[in-house]
Amino acid sequence: MHFRATYIASELWLRDEQEPLVFDLGGPHHVRVEIRLPTDDELGVGHRREDAFVVATSVLEASQRIMEMFKSLLNNRLPEAPPEPLEWPWSEDIDPEGNITPGFLVPPRFMPQPWQDFTRQSWLELVDVLRRTVLVLRWRTGTEGVHSPFSSKGVEWSFDGEDFHPLSVAGDVFVLSRGNLSVGPEVEDDVRNIVADGGSEPLGHTLYREAWEQRLTNPRSAVVVGMAALEVGFKELVADLVPNARWLVENIQTPPLHRLLGEYLPLLPARLPVNGHAGAPPKSFLNTVRDWTGVRNVVSHSGRARIDLHELEDVLRLVRGFLWLFDYYRGRVWTLEKVPDELRPA
Repeated sequence: MHFRATYIASELWLRDEQEPLVFDLGGPHHVRVEIRLPTDDELGVGHRREDAFVVATSVLEASQRIMEMFKSLLNNRLPEAPPEPLEWPWSEDIDPEGNITPGFLVPPRFMPQPWQDFTRQSWLELVDVLRRTVLVLRWRTGTEGVHSPFSSKGVEWSFDGEDFHPLSVAGDVFVLSRGNLSVGPEVEDDVRNIVADGGSEPLGHTLYREAWEQRLTNPRSAVVVGMAALEVGFKELVADLVPNARWLVENIQTPPLHRLLGEYLPLLPARLPVNGHAGAPPKSFLNTVRDWTGVRNVVSHSGRARIDLHELEDVLRLVRGFLWLFDYYRGRVWTLEKVPDELRPA
């Protein structure tokens, strides 16, 4: 059985000359993800030039029983007639004998449980891999983008991989990206390897995007989530470099974040050290972290704080700079070019 999920990643801004990006991830289901520009026909029906199409496909082995259920749908019949007549509005398209109005997309709950389990496995895998591929690509290229999702064009199934039919699914997952991607073979290899190994964008970066998205509409939330992004990013770094310390940093109350960055960070066994060790950030940056941790605490405890939007954007950019620095110390050599100049002395 072949399955295909198609999504639109808003404002991904692939270059005009960019060939489709194809990530053959392999695995037992031969998963493949393609990211491409909209076609002329798609632009003609209203899709925007800045929105990329993301298509994930897989091949799953189905039992004979499952195959018969899909064949039944093609013949406009339920595999099993409903035990009693359905209520309106379903009764308009499914009669008491299980005959289906041609073109009607049958909700999963009217199908046998084995079929529901099989199809759910297929589309959840596709959407998960599709989502992680876009997140890793955006992270790997340093592309700006909001935390919230992109829109689904649907999930489909096919017997032969050529003639596809719509599949009704109960749920969805979304991603949204923004930026001007410049993708070469090295980036494609990195994205493919990270996703194939089960990886995704680090949680600290995901939280940062959420904070940046909220900075204008809900600056108080942006402060809370932004400082959480920095804390989570540092804990991810410690847990990766010092596995035995994972439990401590996740369960024991730790010193203030600015002290951890100034005193503990230089002691970590960085995979990519600078002059033999991980450097301490400039004192002025540590003071900024200290001050905004205080703002975060005021917001969390009372909900009241005066927040200057320009200063908020500056501190969120600083948070992202730290996250790139953490990525570098974790062994991602390509992230050093993302570290802002102000943090390079670290």
